[in-house]
Parts: sequence; C-alpha cells; structure tokens
Amino acid sequence: MRLAASLLLIVSIGAGIVPLSRADETITCPKRAEVSGGTIAGKSAPEGFESFVVPTSVLLSGVTVFDGPPKDGASLKPTTVSAHGASIKWDLQGATDRGTWVSCDYANGLVRLVRKLDQPASVCAATIKKSGSPRMMEASFRCK
Repeated sequence: MRLAASLLLIVSIGAGIVPLSRADETITCPKRAEVSGGTIAGKSAPEGFESFVVPTSVLLSGVTVFDGPPKDGASLKPTTVSAHGASIKWDLQGATDRGTWVSCDYANGLVRLVRKLDQPASVCAATIKKSGSPRMMEASFRCK
C-alpha cells in the first residue's frame, strides 16, 4: 500500500531561515522529519482493512524547487547539477506570479516540508552534503 500525500506531520524544525537582503534568502532543511500520523488513500486499503501509519522519523533525501504551490506539481528542472549532486542550480527567469517554492524532501519525496520564498528570485542554488555515521544528508538553499 502506498501512503497518501495527505500525511499529517509534526516536524522537528531546525530549519534556519535567514533573510540576507530583500531578495536573497537562505533556507536550511532539517535533517529529519517526525511523522506522527497519516492515512492510506482511497481504495488502496481493501474493504475490511484499517490503515495507520506508525510514528517514525524520516531522513532528508533530496530537494526540489517548484513554480507555484507544490501540490500543483510544477517542479522545475535544475539548470545544472554537479557531478556528485553536491550542488544544484535552478535559473528562475520566466517564473510565474504563483511564487517560487522550495521543498525539503524526505523518504524519497513521500514527505515534504515546503516553503514559499518571501521575495521573487532569479536563481536558487542548493548545497548538499552527507556527513556523520550513519551518513545523513544536509541541504540548504540560497535564492536571490
């Protein structure tokens, strides 16, 4: 059974959002998100079955930039990606008035923490690294 996108989350937010100037901001993704509940969508659960999601911690697995609210599904293709994915850049010229949103993705995108940029930006760059034992992903966006 696949978990629905309608997860209810309680998240340990360690994200630092530091406005640097009017159109320049840095957003740091938490390394993990705590899932506290959710539902199984529609007919995925056969008649007579009940569904539940075990409270758990999910690890950061990637980042995405969206043109407009992420629920609309308009993820943007990166302009450049470094050889090992340590840096990703999105050129945002031509973005619509729906706003630019950044997403910290957990459990391969099953869970997302999303945030609309405060100001219009022309470029967003993500820096990604893995550290610790076990190796955990760290990611931050810088948009200007």
